[in-house]
Amino acid sequence: MIAGVQLSRLLSGVIGEFTDWRWVYAMAAMLMAAASVVLPKIMSDENTSKADINYPALLRSLLHLVAQHPRVMISATIQGLNFAMFIALWLAISLHLTSDAIGYGYDLVGYLTAFSAIGLTTASSLGRWADRRGPEHARLVLALIQPVGLVLLFFGGEHWLWLLPPIALLSIVGPVIDITGRMTGLREDPAVRTRLMALYVGLMFLGGGLGSLAGTWAYDHGSWPGVIALLMVLSAIICVLAFREAKGARH
Repeated sequence: MIAGVQLSRLLSGVIGEFTDWRWVYAMAAMLMAAASVVLPKIMSDENTSKADINYPALLRSLLHLVAQHPRVMISATIQGLNFAMFIALWLAISLHLTSDAIGYGYDLVGYLTAFSAIGLTTASSLGRWADRRGPEHARLVLALIQPVGLVLLFFGGEHWLWLLPPIALLSIVGPVIDITGRMTGLREDPAVRTRLMALYVGLMFLGGGLGSLAGTWAYDHGSWPGVIALLMVLSAIICVLAFREAKGARH
């Protein structure tokens, strides 16, 4: 999943710079069409049983799971905020570097996303570390590291090279916060895991959408410092929630 996100941002940056930006959406539509053809062919009913509940009732059951699994919902909220930070940051990087004042092309933004793939090299080992430490405690450590990367962003306002250290740090920490959040749902009863993950991912992308809105607004009203201030606020909320969950996990 992380690799797909990184590749998509790299390709969209290059395509947006050297061709018409509409090709990004055309390619996305073609990839989704291909997925809709391939997915039914690789899905199997083997070793599964027919559900005793129809699909509308299955969707309604999600509301009951929200009330029954508050800790998973807190994890989903944390990841929603984390994903909002991710979207707001990369929107700001794109708007800032391609502004008239800085003057870089969209391809540079794509190349920076390729650099952020450094997170792929560490996600597995940090995931095993989170397994040993426990997801709540590991998430708190990562949440407390994240503001360090945000502070470093202040120095990246004039030249893209200064963005490399904070991008590297945030690209390592951010995905593993997501991994620790998923752990809290995947340790629940197998009968409800899939629906819990549906709620988790739904809240995650709701956060991403709100991050897109808030990030654009912050850049419009406060430029680069305004976005960093927004990210610091979101990070502070994540730290508070992560601390609360880590404290509760001790009992």
